Amino acid sequence: MTGIQAIVFGFACAFTWVEVLHLGSRKPFSCLKCMCGWFTLIIAGVWHVEYWSLYLPVGVTVGAVFNAIKFRWL
Repeated sequence: MTGIQAIVFGFACAFTWVEVLHLGSRKPFSCLKCMCGWFTLIIAGVWHVEYWSLYLPVGVTVGAVFNAIKFRWL
């Protein structure tokens, strides 16, 4: 798995967890940015992506960009 695939798959898992399944009703699991970061980090670590430890801030950034777009235009 490449790094881009880990980021996209992590975002897709976080979006499904928070927005579709509504499993994020509790406080720690309701933030799309945070869940995107953690899912991306876990997926990058499990699939042995190079520099996997840097994928936490990358995932949080992707989640923050999507939240900004969602609140602005959707």
